[in-house]
Amino acid sequence: MITTTRFPYWIERTADGSYRARFPSIPEILPTAPSIAKLVEGLQDEVLPALEARLKEDRLPEPREPRAGEEVFSLSPNFASKLHLIVALKKEKLSGSELARRLGCLPQETHRLLKLSPPTKIDTISAALSALGGELTCSVTFRH
Repeated sequence: MITTTRFPYWIERTADGSYRARFPSIPEILPTAPSIAKLVEGLQDEVLPALEARLKEDRLPEPREPRAGEEVFSLSPNFASKLHLIVALKKEKLSGSELARRLGCLPQETHRLLKLSPPTKIDTISAALSALGGELTCSVTFRH
């Protein structure tokens, strides 16, 4: 399974004049705000709980390219890395206790790490990915 951290969406105007985002791959969320700026600013707060619920049900959205007129929302690097970690742990069928053993920490310390929504230090996520045989890399792309 390929894990996506980018989600196409479009914005529509509602009858009351506010703005709503529609995510074809996450139809259960319908974020609404009085302005486009406020709407875009709050997207991560809407997407994370939906992804957390989908993780529990093993039904993450499939990757797809944006269509004409769609924007793309990308998870922040912190949450994108965390999502990859959680998916890798599930794929390997490893418990939080096993991850804690590999990291040399208490199982309680991995509990927060394995929840998508609270932010975690990127170095901690990197160490956990390394314990699973992964490597966290970073790249920067400038668009002109």
